[in-house]
Amino acid sequence: MIDLPHPLQVAIPDPLFLERLQAFLEKTLNEIQSFSERENKPFDETRRYVAEWHCAYLFGPESQSESRVSKGDRRKYIHSVLSETSRTFESLHSLSGNHSFFLTVDPADAENNGFLGGTVLGREFWRGIRGGGHAGAKNFRLHCLKKAEMVNTITALQNSNSTDGETLTLGAAATALSKRGPASSLKAEVYANVRDALRTASGIRTAEMKWSNHDRLSTHDVRLVGWPPSIPQQNPSAMTAAQNKLLLEALADGSMRFEKIGAHKQLVEEVGQDDVGIRGAVPSQQTADISWAYDRGQQSGTGTPQTRPGPSNETPPRWQREQAGPSRQAQQHRHQYMRQISPSLSDDIADPASYLLAYDMECINDLTPEFSPLNLQPSVGMDMLDISSNSQESEGVAARHELLNPEDRSSKKRRLDEGDG
Repeated sequence: MIDLPHPLQVAIPDPLFLERLQAFLEKTLNEIQSFSERENKPFDETRRYVAEWHCAYLFGPESQSESRVSKGDRRKYIHSVLSETSRTFESLHSLSGNHSFFLTVDPADAENNGFLGGTVLGREFWRGIRGGGHAGAKNFRLHCLKKAEMVNTITALQNSNSTDGETLTLGAAATALSKRGPASSLKAEVYANVRDALRTASGIRTAEMKWSNHDRLSTHDVRLVGWPPSIPQQNPSAMTAAQNKLLLEALADGSMRFEKIGAHKQLVEEVGQDDVGIRGAVPSQQTADISWAYDRGQQSGTGTPQTRPGPSNETPPRWQREQAGPSRQAQQHRHQYMRQISPSLSDDIADPASYLLAYDMECINDLTPEFSPLNLQPSVGMDMLDISSNSQESEGVAARHELLNPEDRSSKKRRLDEGDG
């Protein structure tokens, strides 16, 4: 493989000849400009077409230029252009610090090992990586030959089937190539076509086929559909020629294909979310909290009414509370004992806390000794607060915590019964 530096062995022509050639080219440019004006075309566009035409003469296929340019001269022209391109990359590195390398091969020239250009670090990287160097250039040339042969086959078959209006796909072209190739070429076609189909479906350029375990394709977010049941899951190198042909035919007609499983998961999730949304559209029942209606000020006749916001965090105005008067629960609490308000404390209560009136503890803490001296004594387990008072104004004021321990229910019931007696 050709590498830099690339010294050019070019003979220096006669200076007088170059002078006459320069005058001739300037005359030719004037004629091209006159032609552009007659054709109503920009001069630069016409000049670019002329340059492309001349480059096609210099670098075209040998079948078009062998009578005018020898094979050695053609290599020399291509070599000079690639060398100049490599120097351009080196100049770019000196200006911006970017490293680069490029590799070119001529698929039609088996004697040409390719050209490696770019910066020194980039070329050393290519020669040092696995699969690079001369072996990489050779594999690249064979890959180009294979693709060129496939393209030529597609073109030939499309021309032969143009009267029928048939469209030839890449899989059909691979099948046509496999029918006339040896067994090794057939296996290589199976490897290449299945890998290309997998990478196209998954969108991952480095995806590899899991021949022995198709379930592992889920790592690429795809699944294989339509694998022939008569063919075991193994590498094409272990299959027969008939099995490899069957795989190519199944891949060509679409019966075997790769499908994206991410879209299926997304659809299932969307359907599940819709179902949950329908089933979850039942309005939630909020527990009514009427403890704000308990007005200590109206019971005692003094002080500022204490209120507790409800679930909506909205407290009714004072005039509404005064007009409505004490709540029904507050009236019952004024004339009855705790046992008459609360349900029976038997063991069969499922949720005793749901039957309690959760009064705000501020109603009790705000009572001053001058107003109502209270004796607060916590009961067993610290889950209930017994309030006893000698004042007539505070008679019936009691508070309980919402937590009741099952083991203390019997003792609480007995204590309440003794208080009633």
